[in-house]
Amino acid sequence: MLQKYSILGILLALITVGAIGQNYNNNPYTRFAIGDLINYGMTYNRSLGGSSIALRPSNQVNYLNPASYSAQDTLSFLFHTGLSGRLSYLSTNEAQDISRNMNIEYLAIGFPVTRWLKMSAGLVPFSRTQYTFNDFQEEEVAIAYKGRGGFNTFYMGAALKPFKIASIGFNAGYLFGELYRERSIDIPGQIVAKTTINERFIASDFIFNLGLQVHPEFKTASGRTHKFVLGVILDVERNINIRNITETQRLFPTNYVSAGIQPLIDIFNMDTIPLILKLPLKYGLGISYSYDNRISITAEYSTQKFSNGIELFDDIALKDYQSYRFGIDYIPSPMTDRSRARYFQRIHYRAGAYFTNTYLSFNGHQVNDAGISAGVGLPWRNTQKLYTNTAFNFTYEFGRRGTQDFGLIREYYHRFTLGVTLFDYWFLKPKYD
Repeated sequence: MLQKYSILGILLALITVGAIGQNYNNNPYTRFAIGDLINYGMTYNRSLGGSSIALRPSNQVNYLNPASYSAQDTLSFLFHTGLSGRLSYLSTNEAQDISRNMNIEYLAIGFPVTRWLKMSAGLVPFSRTQYTFNDFQEEEVAIAYKGRGGFNTFYMGAALKPFKIASIGFNAGYLFGELYRERSIDIPGQIVAKTTINERFIASDFIFNLGLQVHPEFKTASGRTHKFVLGVILDVERNINIRNITETQRLFPTNYVSAGIQPLIDIFNMDTIPLILKLPLKYGLGISYSYDNRISITAEYSTQKFSNGIELFDDIALKDYQSYRFGIDYIPSPMTDRSRARYFQRIHYRAGAYFTNTYLSFNGHQVNDAGISAGVGLPWRNTQKLYTNTAFNFTYEFGRRGTQDFGLIREYYHRFTLGVTLFDYWFLKPKYD
């Protein structure tokens, strides 16, 4: 009982702290298309460079490949939440800026339905937008850009294992959220000093993704275990319904206002316009190897065909998204080893790296995002000092996006993620002597 109350207290503290900062980091790159794609999973995944396609953790929810749900223990229940913070350093040849944020990023659960069917549900981010900057196109014209918001996904998924060495799964998600864009044009000396255009893009539709994992396992004569996993994911191409609401405001200049005239001249409200956001097909391939449940290595590749356009935002010509991710996980004494072990021997030590060609391109140069990650998984000990599958996962990532060359923006960022995994057995039948 003490264990459960302690964990719930920590969880409530996380929620309280995370609620303070529900914004995203300020970055002009998020102005284009649908902003930053949040497709690097939970804390566990992020410590492995965002890898997910060929991972089958039994005590974590890996929603990026739904086939992995089948690895969960038949009698267990999983609950995940994560708190993320980011510190970014932005620079061009003329200016620099620092931005920071902290917020809760995801909530997810995993549970069995039968011995052969496992399920998961959760609320996870899909994309994020947050920017504020000015553009002086001419000496007499200043344009200010502001944006915020993003899209989220509530998903439900299931996986089954039709064969001993193969699992298949799917997620059905509801994509929702809002992108808010503001563009203000200021021409000093004119009768109309400032014109502001506000746009809201509200998403509401369903998305689907599929997963497959082939996972043979071999044991040597000495009892050592070798596990291989080959994973495939497929995000189905979808046309997402979007409602666009636009409002235009015109203001008098300051000298007119000081003379007693109301600053607002007029407001133009456009009717809600239905639009289509085309999310292109995404697919990925991954492979992993695990030795004796102690050390695991993984590598994967994924791509999404944004070069075909998304038929909503025509700010720039988009390129194909491509991502390469790698990770390694080591635990000196896994939970399957029933011998006595010190606490540091039960800790997961993780590291990873990633390189991504984002879908943004300016002046013929595609924006790249590359970084490294490191993390630990700390097990929880109950009041009997026995190790459990409840864990606290910490991840640190350092990355660089973009460049100062070609008139672009370079970003160095530090990202910290704390994830809490609550593991419990909910389906045991008590026996009485």
